[in-house]
Amino acid sequence: MVVGGIIFYFFVVEQFGWKMTPPRSELWAVCFGMALALTSFMVRNKKEASLRVAVYAGLGGGFGFAFGNFLHVIGNVSGIQFNFWNVMEYSLGFFGGLGMAYGTFTAKWEEEPVMDSRKSQLTPLIGLVLIIPFIVWQQSFEFDRIAKILAEISVLNLDMWQRITQWFSLILVLAFAIFNYRKFSGKQLAQDSRSYNSIKNFYFGFFGVYMILSWFITGAFLSTYRVEQYLYFVNFAILFVLIDQVKVPIISSNNKTKTWASSLVAIIGIIAILAFVAIISHGELKGAKKRFGNDTTTVLAK
Repeated sequence: MVVGGIIFYFFVVEQFGWKMTPPRSELWAVCFGMALALTSFMVRNKKEASLRVAVYAGLGGGFGFAFGNFLHVIGNVSGIQFNFWNVMEYSLGFFGGLGMAYGTFTAKWEEEPVMDSRKSQLTPLIGLVLIIPFIVWQQSFEFDRIAKILAEISVLNLDMWQRITQWFSLILVLAFAIFNYRKFSGKQLAQDSRSYNSIKNFYFGFFGVYMILSWFITGAFLSTYRVEQYLYFVNFAILFVLIDQVKVPIISSNNKTKTWASSLVAIIGIIAILAFVAIISHGELKGAKKRFGNDTTTVLAK
């Protein structure tokens, strides 16, 4: 995967100059090369279930990103005061997650021995409940950034609310990590961690922590200027109510390349229509960047 990422990046970006995300990093090419290498590995070693998950996650995520970008453009052109960037991110996550879930539940998984080792489960648990949330806190809750956000909503006692925002969010992250470590580090770790209620409670706890962190980093706990933030709670409530009531019968299926190919063609067709509608809906947008621009022509000419 490392070699695939390096080779693909070199030829596509450095040699041909196909830059898709200016002025940001073009590491999408590395990810693409790694994905090709991983796909090759799964095909050669007949990892059918994993391949199915990857394909449907890719189809769902690809559509979700394009559809979200369409909503982002149309939303901005409409003049409606709403954070349509978050709408785009939500669309990517929703459809990508939907594809991943469908691929996972409809795959035919091989029987493998259950890992009951305490250490084998605690290591990823610590990464999930402590390391990643702490990095999010460290990167997002910088003092100057919080000060700028709170100043925009005209908060009184700015210094006090800055410190409350920083320390409360850090305490929340640490408390969530300690709670889950204590809960899953006992002798019943292997059994309890795989129970339905345990997974469900962990999911809602994780959801709740990030929802609260989002409210604090945006200042939504002090002002209603970011109305999209409260939709997270609506999502939370809907999932909490429906998760035990809605059951969908899912039957495992064999991989069919024809089905994947037809799905890809259909999605590309839908994206083409959305792109056409988006193009004719507006003039040049502020901050727009040219994708796959003149660099390609220059390289070919040389």
